[in-house]
Amino acid sequence: MEHTYLHYYGSYFLGCSEISSIFLCFVDFSRYFPPMEGSLYHTWIEICKVCFALTFFWYRVINWTLVSINFWSDCINALQGGIHERYRPGKMYCLYYFLFINIALTMMQYYWFSVIVNEAMNALG
Repeated sequence: MEHTYLHYYGSYFLGCSEISSIFLCFVDFSRYFPPMEGSLYHTWIEICKVCFALTFFWYRVINWTLVSINFWSDCINALQGGIHERYRPGKMYCLYYFLFINIALTMMQYYWFSVIVNEAMNALG
């Protein structure tokens, strides 16, 4: 709490995890401006689809889970050690709020990844 560790985790959850969205922007753009089969633009969109799925899996499933585990560990240590009350008196509810939100957002990442996997399976078969 002294070094505002929530900012550290916020930079991952609100920043790094969005890297996969760069590729999604191109895929979404192609919905409004569909590529012609065999064009360079079509190839680029197909590459972006794969890159989106891979980066989503890496940043929003694998790393998200690992960072969440560290986040929970730090939060629990802060709560058990009374550190939170010492640095942010009367604001303990904020930590519980962040822990709840982390669970909800983690479940959303897993759900979205299942949608991506289903779409990939439909495209392949």
